[in-house]
Amino acid sequence: MNHSVTTGKQSTPRWKGAMPPRMTMDIHGNMIAAPQKQAAKPADWAAPVVTWSNGQSANSHSHSDRLWEANIDKYQEVSMKLFGDHSQLWWDSRTPAQVELFLREYWDNPEIVLCEIQKMYNRSNGGPVWGFSYRK
Repeated sequence: MNHSVTTGKQSTPRWKGAMPPRMTMDIHGNMIAAPQKQAAKPADWAAPVVTWSNGQSANSHSHSDRLWEANIDKYQEVSMKLFGDHSQLWWDSRTPAQVELFLREYWDNPEIVLCEIQKMYNRSNGGPVWGFSYRK
């Protein structure tokens, strides 16, 4: 397939090499590459992958998108206080200590101990979601 724009006798390629990534907009209006679904079966690509664990057992679990949906004002307040932004896409760049502090502030519980962080993809839109298992 030829992906070029033809003007008169001259043909100008729109891009070189691989196709450009699908684009989407973050909550600040910036264009970003859309999350790419894994090539495996849908049952596989949405499965959680443990990105960090302290080996302890948990008695509670929260998903990053559900924390935001449950109390948008609280989510944004805590995010701004701790990180200076309220994006839902920054979880990959936060340390386990920062995630634990966020959960303590969000739930108003200084006793929370983070046990595990998982990353997965939302089955409906392909966006990244993080799961946090913790002890209260």
